[in-house]
Amino acid sequence: MIRSDQSDHEAYYEAHRIAEQAVKLCKTKDSIYIGTGSIACLMSRYLLDSTIQVYSNSVPLIIKLLSASYPHLVVLGGQHIESQGILVSPPSKLNFQGHYLIVDADGLSEVGLTKSAMLAYMEEKRMQRHVDKVVALVSSDKIGVDSGIPVFDLDEIDIVITGKDADPKVLDMLRAKNIEIYTV
Repeated sequence: MIRSDQSDHEAYYEAHRIAEQAVKLCKTKDSIYIGTGSIACLMSRYLLDSTIQVYSNSVPLIIKLLSASYPHLVVLGGQHIESQGILVSPPSKLNFQGHYLIVDADGLSEVGLTKSAMLAYMEEKRMQRHVDKVVALVSSDKIGVDSGIPVFDLDEIDIVITGKDADPKVLDMLRAKNIEIYTV
């Protein structure tokens, strides 16, 4: 959703800045999990020259990385849910450990990070068990918004990357919860 005072052009560039900052958080040879969502998918552009090990079930992200011959991709397989662009895997024990789980949000407020897609929620909660930190990619127009199912409580979120137009009161509330904030 784009605010009435925010152009499509500004939203496009904000999403790219958020995706680029998410990749900049990672160190050489980090292992990360990437969930579904449009901003998370944009990370593919900034991952291409990296040695970051990516674990993902996001079909659009997987296609972009495979088409670019990205050598550090582990596809978390399962049933393909075309309507949501994800692979849903049966319960199993993953033996991979990652530094970050990077997730998109439909909203982020005092109730936590919210999403409207139930299957994406279930898969990201499963991935969370295998990472050290959760990074939320949230466009500035979604800061302060409750939209869908609360996926991560604020105490489960370590880092938020958002646009410079995000509501400063909400950002202050997040900082008070010891969440690291990047505004781009």
